[in-house]
Amino acid sequence: MTSNNSKKRSGDIVNESTSLLPTGNSVTFDISPTPTLAEYINEYKIILKRTLPVILAYFLQKALPMVGLFSLGHMKSEYLSASALANMFASITGWSICMGLSTALDTLCSQAFTGSQNPHLVGIYFQRGTLLSILIFLPISLTWWYSKDLLLFLNIDAELSYLCSVYLKYLLIGALPYIIFENLKKFLQCQEIMNASTYILIIVVPINIALNYLLVNSPTFGLGFIGAPLAVSITNWLMLILGICYVAFVKGKGAWGGFSKQAFAEWGPFLKLGIPGILMVCSEWWAFEIISLMIAYFGNTQLAAHSIIMSVSSLFYMTPLGLSVSVSTRMGNQLGRGKPNASKLTAFSALTLALTFATINSAVLTIFKPFWSYLFTSEDLVADLVAKLLPIVALFQFFDGISSVSGGLLRGQGKQSIGAVIALMSYYVLALPIGYLLGVGFNLAVIGFWWGLCLALFLSACFLCTFLLRTNWQEEVEKCQERILNGEF
Repeated sequence: MTSNNSKKRSGDIVNESTSLLPTGNSVTFDISPTPTLAEYINEYKIILKRTLPVILAYFLQKALPMVGLFSLGHMKSEYLSASALANMFASITGWSICMGLSTALDTLCSQAFTGSQNPHLVGIYFQRGTLLSILIFLPISLTWWYSKDLLLFLNIDAELSYLCSVYLKYLLIGALPYIIFENLKKFLQCQEIMNASTYILIIVVPINIALNYLLVNSPTFGLGFIGAPLAVSITNWLMLILGICYVAFVKGKGAWGGFSKQAFAEWGPFLKLGIPGILMVCSEWWAFEIISLMIAYFGNTQLAAHSIIMSVSSLFYMTPLGLSVSVSTRMGNQLGRGKPNASKLTAFSALTLALTFATINSAVLTIFKPFWSYLFTSEDLVADLVAKLLPIVALFQFFDGISSVSGGLLRGQGKQSIGAVIALMSYYVLALPIGYLLGVGFNLAVIGFWWGLCLALFLSACFLCTFLLRTNWQEEVEKCQERILNGEF
């Protein structure tokens, strides 16, 4: 091994961000079983450096659908309701499934980047994941196209069903580019290129704002209602094009290697990770939508307070989500390097950072309770209910932050199946039944449902942390090496 490679392979402290592709595993330069304070501090720095651009990217990405809602909010109320329903429909039937499938890339690409002797294995995994995403989206697209009939079958208002289906048809134009872009983000992140999506979103968010004005509200070019999903689709295409240009002309091309027929093979191992990933993501997304439907039966005030709390909670969730994505690829990279002790250090460092971020989020929610209560409403009745919910949500955020980051670490190890089982148990064995019992049985309404969610996330965090603390890291390195070997041949 050359001195340059030696420096890179031992580079957990020196020049960790080096992006040259590695040439195989070695445990020679692993840290000691008992890390020093300097090694802990260095690991914190590396994780934070990788995490901050991801968090910023998620905040920017969250702004995109809000721009469309703002544009339609100045038109008919039916348009706003239809767009909200369409986005919920798209999340339940489309985005959640494809995002879950892509969690396989968190494992495979990150481990292959630092562990494989084939520098193009990362690109093959990306192509394989993208092909499967396209195939899985074909029946989803039919569901979107015929969504009107499905919504009418569910006794949704006829006009609302029609407008929702129109929105989804225009959203279909940019659906696949969005899914491929999400896979491309993981392709870059596993190579320790964390800034790319941030740069791209800094460019496209202002363009999206301009497109919404031109296509929705402009007196000259405005198309009205259909302009909003059309603006989203154009933005999705632009994100994909910029992402491809980034790989081609800036950074990340070394792992590509061109189109390969190997992408059409070995789908089984990919799906072995992807299907549990779908269950893990969908169980959470769907549970929140089910709870929203249940709360709707308690009237507008309860539903309005729940909607506000969901908006605030999702805003604060961007921090643990960014940390989760960052440590997922970091864990995969460490295992790929063949370093069990360094992998353990990453896990402990990530959990302590998760604990810190969760504490800060909970404190901000609690301390500034009056601010959050009136941020989205001027109605005293709704604001008072939001104020009552915020301490519960602060507790929820604490457990959710730890649970999310723990789940990211498990994805980096390839343990999506464990995450799926815990998620299904947490939401469908605990959160929904307990929430229903408290909300309906004890007439606590929205407060009861949030207590159910809080308890479920507490147990989820406990279970996930227990699995991480009991991990045999040497065994995980061996599993990683076996996975990479099977991928190479």
